[in-house]
Amino acid sequence: MHRDNSRGFTLVELMVAMAVTLILLGALYSLFILSGRSYASQENIAALQQNARASLEVIARQLTNLYWISSLDSTPDNSSITFHYVEDAGTASGGSSNGLADGSKGWAANQWKNAKVIILDGTGAKSDEGTSTGSNESAILHDTNKSWPANGWQGYAVILLGGAGYGQIRDIASNTATRLTVTPSWTTVPDNTSDYQIRQIRTISSNTSTRLTVSPNWAENPDETSLYCILRMRGFSRDPGHNEIDYRVGSGTQPFSENITSLTLQGRDDSGAATWDPADMTTLETALTGRTEWPDPINQRYRYYRVKTVVKMNK
Repeated sequence: MHRDNSRGFTLVELMVAMAVTLILLGALYSLFILSGRSYASQENIAALQQNARASLEVIARQLTNLYWISSLDSTPDNSSITFHYVEDAGTASGGSSNGLADGSKGWAANQWKNAKVIILDGTGAKSDEGTSTGSNESAILHDTNKSWPANGWQGYAVILLGGAGYGQIRDIASNTATRLTVTPSWTTVPDNTSDYQIRQIRTISSNTSTRLTVSPNWAENPDETSLYCILRMRGFSRDPGHNEIDYRVGSGTQPFSENITSLTLQGRDDSGAATWDPADMTTLETALTGRTEWPDPINQRYRYYRVKTVVKMNK
């Protein structure tokens, strides 16, 4: 009688084989999980770097094209900058007591409502500048180095571009040889550090595709020789409560960049010394620190990334 010598696995052998298989599967699973976490971590970091770099690039571009700084706060938790930005420019094709026309434009109706327009050159560009000699009052600016014709600046505007009260714009109601009377009164009274400039600055009350209507009327009407620019208030500020940067355009504010834990602004003069007077600034160092959207899946910690740029200020 034939005897079958073949036999199956014993229970011990099966248990050993299963244990080895489970160990191998566990190792493969652990490797898979680790690879997934590493990929998620790298994706998280890449998004952080892209967001920080893109945000700083936009800020730097706008600061490069600013006309003047209206306010600057450098405190670590509340850093912010507000400035007038050059939105458009051209040469007028004509003008009237309350308007400026440019036939080469195709603006949307009321696109520039509440923005500012300045005559930079040609007819209507009459201007002056200097530094106040002090002894100012709530609605007065003195400059004893001047000898202006009486009321020669009536209807113009004065901008403080440095020193105490910088960034303020006031209409000139009247003037003597050495004194400007402004309206409304100063929020911060200028002193003998205050640099100023006098220009025709008007608020745009409405516009068509080729014409700006301004208020109040021009002191000197523009014509086809008048070079102008249109300015609108813009700004960036960090909201520490939400770790984001907010963006201001005109009177509106909206979130600009999320997961930003710091925004720093440092002005420097020709010698490289720190300064907060825009009249002395030749460069503005801008830096921000971004944070990953969620903690690193490997160590459960947030990752941070800091970027910095230096913007040359227009003078």
